[in-house]
Amino acid sequence: MYIVFNEVGKEIAIIKDLDTLTKVMSAFPTWKYREEVKPAHGSAKVTPEQVEEIRYRKAKGETLKALARDYGISYVAVHKIVKGKTWIGK
Repeated sequence: MYIVFNEVGKEIAIIKDLDTLTKVMSAFPTWKYREEVKPAHGSAKVTPEQVEEIRYRKAKGETLKALARDYGISYVAVHKIVKGKTWIGK
């Protein structure tokens, strides 16, 4: 599944198949998408929604240190989430 966002980061749709995603992205080239995220293992300290928030806030310029403090996780954990080393798409 894919989550589609408009230019300002507002979630627009959840799309289940790649063909539909391709059509939508062709029609709206300024929109972005991300694969639905799943934890790498069962001991996750943040939810999928929080992962999306972390990535969004980092993209808007917030520091890793501030995000780590706000979500109660380590700086390294935030860095791995932002870089896609953990919480990878399915």
